[in-house]
Amino acid sequence: MLKRLLNLQIFPYIGLFIVKIISSTYRIRIINREIERDILKRGHIPIYASWHQRFFSGITFFASRKPISIMISQSKDGELISRIVNVLGYYPVRGSSSKGGRQALREIQRLAQVGYKVGHIVDGPRGPLGIVKPGLLLIAQASRMPIVPVIISAEKKWVFNSWEQVYGSKTFFPCDHSFFG
Repeated sequence: MLKRLLNLQIFPYIGLFIVKIISSTYRIRIINREIERDILKRGHIPIYASWHQRFFSGITFFASRKPISIMISQSKDGELISRIVNVLGYYPVRGSSSKGGRQALREIQRLAQVGYKVGHIVDGPRGPLGIVKPGLLLIAQASRMPIVPVIISAEKKWVFNSWEQVYGSKTFFPCDHSFFG
């Protein structure tokens, strides 16, 4: 009971606090901003596609693109992430290629119709790292939304061990990065 309370009610707010502190150290430079501007000017809703190992800095990028929905797996880890995403003001859509994907795709289509942008991690919840999964193209085809690649890089970074290390990388927390979109 206490563990569930911590995981679902306390940790998301602690996570938000940590994200805000670290995000306040970023110096952001957006390259090719006109691509996104043209998509929005034409009345299209973009899918922002990024890599899993770069998700942390993507939080700052997505925060400036609200309203935005994010697909999150229906795993136990996904529940905590979903809570954090909700606290950040994003709309979590639960599902993945292995569970609940069709329902999640329908929900993303519905949200796009009312103006929600989509943030999507293209190399999936299980890897392999750096390989784009079919979900991105399925979302784009089903919703007729254009894909805007978002590459987040850092000149200086802290590197921590994470699940991605199994797939050949580590999560990094940038101190300085650029968004390409």
